[in-house]
Amino acid sequence: MLNLSFLAIFSFIFTLNTLVFVHSSYSKPPSCDSSKGCSCDPGFWGKQCQFCRLRFTSDTGIISDGPKNYFESSKCSWLIETSRSNSTIELDLEQFATECSWDHLYIYGGNSIHAPLLGTLSGLIRDQSILEVAQEPIKRLRINSNTAWLYFYSDANYVLTGFNIKYRVTRDCSSQCNNHGHCGSHGNCICDQGWTGPSCTIASCLMSCLSGVCNNVTRQCEGCNHGFTGPSCNVTLGSGYWTHVPANNQEVMKGRASHAASLIGDWIWVYGGYAMDNTPFNNLIRYHVSQNKWEVVVPNVSSLLPRQRYGHSMIVVNDTIVVFGGIVDKKTVSELWMFDIRTRQWTQVSVSAESDNLIAVSGHTATLVDNKMVVIFGYGPKEGYTQRVQVFDLEKMSWKQYNFSSLLVQATFGHSSAYDPVSGMIYIHGGYRATLSNNAEISSDLYVYMPSKNKWLILPSSGYPRFLHSSVLLGNLLLVFGGNTHNDTSEALKKTRCYSPDLMLFDTRCNTWTNVPLTKSLSSQAARFGHSAVEANGTMYVIGGFQGTMLGDILQYTTGDCSAHVNKTSCLHAYTKYGCVRTIDTHKCIGPLNADLIKANNLEKPACSANPGKCSMHKNCNQCTSSIFQCSWCGKQCINSTDNCSRKKVTEENQCPKSSLIISGLCPDKDKSSGICAHTVCNDYSTCKTCTGNDKCMWCESQRKCVGLNAYVVSFPYGQCHEWTKDKCADVSCEGRKTCQDCHTLPGCGWCDDGSGTGLGQCMPGGDNGPFSPGGKNSSVVSNQCLPKLNKKRWFFIECPACQCNGHSTCDDEQKCKQCLDNTNGSHCQTCAPGYFGDPTNGGKCQACKCNGHGSVCNHETGVCDCRTKGVAGDNCQLCSRQKGFYGNASNGGHCYYNLTSGYLFTFNLNGTTGVSFLNVPKKDDIDVDFKISISGNDALVNITYKTGSSSEQSFKLAKRIGKYEYSFKHDEYNFGGSSKFTFFVYVYGITGNCVVEISFSQLTPFMLLRFFLTFFGCFFSILIITFIAWKIKIRYSNYVMRRQRIVELHQMANRPSSTLKLLLEKDTDFDNNSASQKIPIAVQPFARETVAIATVMIRLPSLSDGITPIGQSGLCLGSVLIDRSHYHMPSLCHVKSSNKKADKRKDEETTRCV
Repeated sequence: MLNLSFLAIFSFIFTLNTLVFVHSSYSKPPSCDSSKGCSCDPGFWGKQCQFCRLRFTSDTGIISDGPKNYFESSKCSWLIETSRSNSTIELDLEQFATECSWDHLYIYGGNSIHAPLLGTLSGLIRDQSILEVAQEPIKRLRINSNTAWLYFYSDANYVLTGFNIKYRVTRDCSSQCNNHGHCGSHGNCICDQGWTGPSCTIASCLMSCLSGVCNNVTRQCEGCNHGFTGPSCNVTLGSGYWTHVPANNQEVMKGRASHAASLIGDWIWVYGGYAMDNTPFNNLIRYHVSQNKWEVVVPNVSSLLPRQRYGHSMIVVNDTIVVFGGIVDKKTVSELWMFDIRTRQWTQVSVSAESDNLIAVSGHTATLVDNKMVVIFGYGPKEGYTQRVQVFDLEKMSWKQYNFSSLLVQATFGHSSAYDPVSGMIYIHGGYRATLSNNAEISSDLYVYMPSKNKWLILPSSGYPRFLHSSVLLGNLLLVFGGNTHNDTSEALKKTRCYSPDLMLFDTRCNTWTNVPLTKSLSSQAARFGHSAVEANGTMYVIGGFQGTMLGDILQYTTGDCSAHVNKTSCLHAYTKYGCVRTIDTHKCIGPLNADLIKANNLEKPACSANPGKCSMHKNCNQCTSSIFQCSWCGKQCINSTDNCSRKKVTEENQCPKSSLIISGLCPDKDKSSGICAHTVCNDYSTCKTCTGNDKCMWCESQRKCVGLNAYVVSFPYGQCHEWTKDKCADVSCEGRKTCQDCHTLPGCGWCDDGSGTGLGQCMPGGDNGPFSPGGKNSSVVSNQCLPKLNKKRWFFIECPACQCNGHSTCDDEQKCKQCLDNTNGSHCQTCAPGYFGDPTNGGKCQACKCNGHGSVCNHETGVCDCRTKGVAGDNCQLCSRQKGFYGNASNGGHCYYNLTSGYLFTFNLNGTTGVSFLNVPKKDDIDVDFKISISGNDALVNITYKTGSSSEQSFKLAKRIGKYEYSFKHDEYNFGGSSKFTFFVYVYGITGNCVVEISFSQLTPFMLLRFFLTFFGCFFSILIITFIAWKIKIRYSNYVMRRQRIVELHQMANRPSSTLKLLLEKDTDFDNNSASQKIPIAVQPFARETVAIATVMIRLPSLSDGITPIGQSGLCLGSVLIDRSHYHMPSLCHVKSSNKKADKRKDEETTRCV
């Protein structure tokens, strides 16, 4: 029996006796010519040596993709075989890093792809250059067979560092060791973990007990010293821990993924699941928690059994198991089955006629709520990622559907769900979903669905996208484990793992996330996706899953024992990781399950931290108003409900504005051509040709299935698709391969030589033993189609025949083609000779290029011609290039003409062409036509012809070799213009090398001297008179403007404020004693809002030495000055003079003068 298992190797030493090196590197050697490709090592070929097929017969060796990164679109196969019987081949993955979900290494336990598939490796497993997986232990894969077939395929996207695998052939001791160990160097059994004894028949604990004793039933340590617990008494009491459970009757639980599990009493029931051999399970098995054993559930012999399936859901109602949906025979179904555990009877349920139309889905979840099964989302052919929640009433046996806007929640595949019966909420996390741009992404969102209210709540995202993971609820703790975390082909996230070992906790009371680290000894074994999980007695049980191989083991996570935390501080500190709370009355620390049984006012819990700014993470109204943080929508942003909003607040989700960007409802046929529904039409295609005709689809040949571009990962999550194509169907089928090397790029194909020694043959499905019979499903079915002839081998699965001339030549002693016949060329006569096209491989024919006389060379594969006549276009030079101005009919040697407009000189660079044709149609019948042509560079021949109406062309110049030529065609000799459509034709041909042509046709009116002078002087004097008149008008207008301006100025001056000022100067007035700061104006005229003014001041002129002014002068003058009045205050100038006379009886007499 063939099997494959993973072993974690923490210290691994062995010596390679014989080291077999494969191709040293996929990187292009320095001597590579970019046009001719590389000189590859034996067994390798391709422009970058990216293809290979090799055979290893040594007992030890290395399989590697080279020291550098492998190339995109690489395809390599290796056959390891040994002549020793009862052998085991061990593979040690010293390094493995490929693109997750797209670049796979397939491992078969035999010599063809029809042997049992044992492993599909992808993603980051171990790589010392990548920090995240640098310290991972080396994994060992053991193949109990004397042959192993390995096939590596990478797609056209990015690559990682590749792989380095050591192999060795050892003795097969699986029977001797009861399938629980392998042979040592001396033939003794080396038992697997959890087994002991000479023949590995005694069950034991996985690890030695540090204290206590091993219980051989539970296979865990019991009676640990005080303060310790765990599988080997190595965990401090009060801490959570993981246990890898070696169950009894483990062979019952064969490795599987995308199965379903439910808890009934002390039993965990498991149904269905995907197997590595592409055959799902339909058996029902169960695991007894306390007895640690598996057993098969045998249904009633009269019971109708459901078909094999995976990706389905399962719930338990009383004593009945309900199974819904999934993938059956590669098709998504909507079947509903029930199994009565008392009668062991299966029944397919017929639903009520009043039910809504059921949507077939897989990758969904189902939850029992108040005697109703709530089915959330999933992927199916009708709607793709459906936005529907489908509810099945178990009493009425009817379905009801609810559709939701994608602006609120986005439908996912492979999400997880957990139900809280206290609050009535279903917690949904993660999943794989489509985007509006027809791409896909992994979600890290967390939602709550309340079936009783048909309402959603938005919770904080975990920040760690994943799908095909699991979750269970322990009191207020949501435990999320594992999953595929690689975000498709995103360059930024390409170093995330395919198989995650992460455990995340979500506190449903405080709405916070916490990560729980795994121990290094368990992380490599725990990492997986596609598993299932259930909660039993406060412990999470993880069953099966996928980690490159299908797993059938059990992991269990036990939260910390809260009773070990005796004081308040320790108890409340353990709340975050284990949900511990303290009772107020008894002062006991209890776990989350016990806390649900006590009134909330009798529990002491740590305060939740504030969540400021959480509302801002919501980007649309629907999610904002459904947030758990009580948010409101204000304009275009989400704010706290207590914050002010300048606009009207939206507080309810049904008040949000409607949007056209809503993914909901069915996808009618008319809507499948584009947009979010485009990929669903791919499910309707059944052939590669129809599938690849739609650019939204891709064809998987190994599964014979067409899927949408954004549905590849959900359709083949376990590497089921060995190779896909979007355009070339011949690339993925044996029948489409026409040479031995091309045939060997497909892992399931071999070459049957016809025996002629010329390389002719046929690519056929087969293995190392020979071709398969049509419809053969395993490697033992070998046909007799390719038996040896004349003792010559004809079947080539690893190597190719020495002579490869495609039937067009035989080979010399060095196995080189002697002479390629049949118009072929190339080192293997694999291309057509110049002037011919076709596919000469495997006896194909080459035919002459069909270029309509405008070229003699074409593409040797497609026949697309190299048109050498200027202005000629089309694959066969049958069209005229209208966008370049050429018109005509190029077929059958016809011409494409460029219409030369009269009166212009045209220049044409004819480099790379052999000819060009022109035409000209004269428009005037009374003017001569002047023709000029100049040809520079290499020589060329010219034909000049003409024709009238529908008559045939008349020759003027034929085969004339000219450099420059001019001629005038007289209008009285030729019938130009009018209705005759007289046309000139010029043919330039026989061009070799570079050539530039200048050509023109013109019809110019004769030059008349008298008419010219009369016209010239008449125009001149007319312009002169017009100019003089315009000048006079301008002068008169300028004078008018000046007069008007003067009148305005005089008017303004007349309106200025004015007054008469009398200045009295007394004889004894002393001006000399006034300082500069005391000069006072005698008048002030304010302007501009009185902030500035013109002041008038009196100025004393210089006098003679005796103080007398010169004759004729007064000695005084007046001056003006501009002053700033904002800071100026004019004081009064007053002179007071007392009289010498006696005082008046009433008062003294004084004389006062002020300015």
